[in-house]
Amino acid sequence: MESYICPWDGATAERTIKNITSDMTGFGGELYRGPGGHAKQFKNLSFMDNKDAILSKFINYHQKMDPLNILSSLYKNAQIGWFYGWLEENIKSVRFDVLPEKFFVENRLSNWNGPLAQNVTGRIKLMPLLSPKVARLVFKLSPEARNKELFHYSVMAKLAPELVSLPFLNATWDKSLQGRFGLDIADAPYDSGVKFTPRSVQAWQAQFVEGQREEIVHLLERAAEYTNIREIFDVDKLCEYVREKEGMNTIEIKTILSSIAVAITLLNDQESVEDLGQV
Repeated sequence: MESYICPWDGATAERTIKNITSDMTGFGGELYRGPGGHAKQFKNLSFMDNKDAILSKFINYHQKMDPLNILSSLYKNAQIGWFYGWLEENIKSVRFDVLPEKFFVENRLSNWNGPLAQNVTGRIKLMPLLSPKVARLVFKLSPEARNKELFHYSVMAKLAPELVSLPFLNATWDKSLQGRFGLDIADAPYDSGVKFTPRSVQAWQAQFVEGQREEIVHLLERAAEYTNIREIFDVDKLCEYVREKEGMNTIEIKTILSSIAVAITLLNDQESVEDLGQV
């Protein structure tokens, strides 16, 4: 993750080396917010007391698995089996309280955020927060201290103590941090006067799905005719959903976008794109 160069940079280096850019981002801080910093079902640490129920929390790690109930039992069981295998293997050598963070690093950061962050030709993204040195320090803390974001608080208190008392948007410091290092914390979140709606954050996805309903249905039906896509999910049920459902939420839209990717991959009829590098 740190300073990785996109593989395409090597293929197009002759055209892009003079224009190569480097961005520094604040991405990755959620790793230091405790077991529940990125998957809320771990926030109250109840998984520490009921180890037998931890599999269910990993199955729905960032959101409910198969929210539209269209995935075939074959693929659903395969995914659950993979989760079980991962837990069974890692529980042998990893502290129980850091399992949620280890899963986050191995899967969310490496297989999702990493490729998305480094997929622009000619641009290198630096992510100083994703530091192995910092991570080693943080994971010496108890899960309770990590959940309170003691690390974030301590860094801010030492480097910019005047910021500690400023309110956050939709969040506050844990009340137990009040007075730590002799500093006062804000007792309420910042009121922006603007109501947050997840839909507004993902506007283009919603507009795409709602504006291309028939095209999406046609693509899925074509995939059902010429590929084995029905082995993966219930195409008819999803097509009916795309035609009829109004006001889809973000999770539903993501499911539809994923089905489009599956259909295009199985049909193998996508247009090739030449990478011309950064102009």
